[in-house]
Amino acid sequence: MLTLRFVLLRTASHTLLGKYGFGEGYATEVDACVRCLPGTYQVTTGQTTCTDSTCAAGTFHSSTTEDAQACTNCAPGMYQINIGRTYCDAGTCAAGTYLSSARNLAQVCTQCAAGQSQLRSGKFLCDDCDYGQYQAEVGKSECVLCAAGTAQGAKKQTASATCVLCVKGKHAPASGAKQCDDCGFGRYADRAGFNVSCTLCGPGTAHASTAQESVASCVQCLEGTYAVLSGTDACTPCAGASFQNTQGQTSCKPSTCTAGKYRKSTASQAEVCDPCAAGTFQAAAAQTSCPQCGAGTYVLGRL
Repeated sequence: MLTLRFVLLRTASHTLLGKYGFGEGYATEVDACVRCLPGTYQVTTGQTTCTDSTCAAGTFHSSTTEDAQACTNCAPGMYQINIGRTYCDAGTCAAGTYLSSARNLAQVCTQCAAGQSQLRSGKFLCDDCDYGQYQAEVGKSECVLCAAGTAQGAKKQTASATCVLCVKGKHAPASGAKQCDDCGFGRYADRAGFNVSCTLCGPGTAHASTAQESVASCVQCLEGTYAVLSGTDACTPCAGASFQNTQGQTSCKPSTCTAGKYRKSTASQAEVCDPCAAGTFQAAAAQTSCPQCGAGTYVLGRL
């Protein structure tokens, strides 16, 4: 009776998909059915073996799929030259090249084209040269930067001739520029290909325009104004009792008006000392006004 019971159990039980039974006399499925190994599968119940995967080169059989043959393409940058494998190999193409084989059937390393580069190894594509760069040769790991004083506004360029000189009034002080920048207020560039900062207008001059091409754009400060620093966009008016009667100066002159006189603040271009009017006075020198006498007092004539 015991032998018959085991036979009945074995006959009634079937192995599931993705498993197989490798012996006789087992009482439960847990004991009898074994999961197919990676790279094999079983699509039929009640089998005693698993079938080897036949996934083609360039693909692999997922180790988590045992009840069907599920072939997955190798990811970009990886390849598989054999059939029935459960993995793909990572590409080892050197810098300046990329893994280019169709469907990743083998490691075929191809040089990056002109206008491109690849700095790292084991990649599946090359990077286009960025703005302000070019590459005239194939198989390079880096692109070449356009020289300072030039700029280039397109990607994937293949010649140094694409790096264009900055025109007058513009500059590119650093290499690899996408565009040349206008000279700012108080500055100018008097030649093409300016590869440093724009030239500053000198002290005593100023201008408030961009992209200026010559020192002639730096206008001398008018009488009554001054500019201490280089690269100024506007001249500063003389303040208080100071004045300036000469153009292109870096400071204003102090007033020489004596007590009893004052200097009109609106006359900053020249030293004109006016006597205080009747009813006003000024006890100090270099002043711009005369105060009125207080209540209960008066001034005869001028002081």
